[in-house]
Amino acid sequence: MEFFWHFLNGKLFFLSTQYTEFEPPNLQSFVRQVAAKTNLPTEGWSFEDRDHAVLKCLGFNVEVWTGRYARRPEYSDYPTVTITNTVASAELARREKVLELRKKNAELERLRREKERKSVFKP
Repeated sequence: MEFFWHFLNGKLFFLSTQYTEFEPPNLQSFVRQVAAKTNLPTEGWSFEDRDHAVLKCLGFNVEVWTGRYARRPEYSDYPTVTITNTVASAELARREKVLELRKKNAELERLRREKERKSVFKP
């Protein structure tokens, strides 16, 4: 088993567990096992495709992935369970959006200055 932890402002917002010595027979079986071991409900899961399901809860999401790729059956990875703090995830997305906007504004400013410089030095 392998664990991956991600923090935002010193708080855990993402925890992922990969099962290196286990291969579930199918997604429904994997979801039932995860629900049974963690006391999560078996109802309410959204099956995104045949290998990926999500349970949206208040404040966090639980994702289960079989390790198989629906569109690329020749590739596989370890089965994974991921828990994400949705509030922290939204904050991270907001920060990324702000950074992208700053980059865009900086590029527009650079282009404006370059155009201004060219217009000043025209013979």
